[in-house]
Amino acid sequence: MTRILAVTAAVALLIGGAAWADDEPQSDEAKTKSTAEQLKENPDNPLALQTYVLLQARQILPLVESDPDQAEKRLGELRAFINSLEPKAEEAQEVVERAQSYVQAIEQRLKLARTTLEQLVADLKENPGDADLLSLYQSKAMNELYPLAMYQLADAEEKLAATTAFLGERREAAEEADVKTKYDDVIGSLEREISQALERGRELAKTLGKPAAPLDAEAWVNGEPLTEKDLKGKVVLLDFWAVWCGPCIATFPHLREWQERYADEGLQIIGLTRYYNYAWDEDAQRATRAEESVTAEEEQEMLRQFAEHHELEHRFAIRQDDSLTDYYQVSGIPHVVLLDREGKVRLYRIGSGEQNAKDIEAEIKKLLAEGRP
Repeated sequence: MTRILAVTAAVALLIGGAAWADDEPQSDEAKTKSTAEQLKENPDNPLALQTYVLLQARQILPLVESDPDQAEKRLGELRAFINSLEPKAEEAQEVVERAQSYVQAIEQRLKLARTTLEQLVADLKENPGDADLLSLYQSKAMNELYPLAMYQLADAEEKLAATTAFLGERREAAEEADVKTKYDDVIGSLEREISQALERGRELAKTLGKPAAPLDAEAWVNGEPLTEKDLKGKVVLLDFWAVWCGPCIATFPHLREWQERYADEGLQIIGLTRYYNYAWDEDAQRATRAEESVTAEEEQEMLRQFAEHHELEHRFAIRQDDSLTDYYQVSGIPHVVLLDREGKVRLYRIGSGEQNAKDIEAEIKKLLAEGRP
């Protein structure tokens, strides 16, 4: 999982676990404004505050990396709005306190984004006993090491060794016993977490070069069923996703763009999902978990309306079982697998980060070019 997704998940827990996975990203601004008006009229509405903060989270968190100044501006506006609320109900007061803690967490995230690893190295060389600097270094190093461990294993192993060696040197230079203990904790944590990521990365790497698994779909939605013949000679993007998955929905703008830009050149996008007992709420214009069991046909209709609502033109395949997720080593979504024109796995990416999107599009272009005369 990317760092942004981890922080987003933490925010959901922090302010009460409200779900936002079914919201449409394009309408966040309007929904935020509407929810803010509700809170001005009734600050004792904890659900509205949870929704408001999560909507803001989805807009602010991507800006932390791409536009820190704008993220800081939006964060200040969020802080001011939360502080302006004066709820009297105890539950609402508790949500306000948790929301204030969320702002502080994102402020730390923003501070980290504006600090380079090179600067932190220089600062720790000068001040090896600064525990706050050490914490920042740990977070920054983790941000850089984790994706390497998933996709560039040799680089990750080399960088992990250099990182722990540097920390060991700084530990020796520190004087306070409690700071030395913190260095031990940081080194142990990095080695443990990155080693686990490397183990996962090694398993995923085994899928590279494998032939595509048969698409044994139970049903097809948003278009006619695809056969092996239909896919022959095409670059295929398999997108493992679910209607309740916020990070999956965050990838939709890229999926729409790739469908429009590359479909005529030979790209075939297939969204792979399964039944989750969701139905389409016509009034709310969203997919919602049904209180009673829905039929397969009803859930397929929900997916058709979901695709229309989000302007998705690629086809969805509903999986019969876990054979495809097992074959492609899918343990978290969104998970993209790219197949070349010969039907072999050439790339995988997990999560909705912008770097993943850049990597995927670059590989799409490369694979499409390989088949041109």
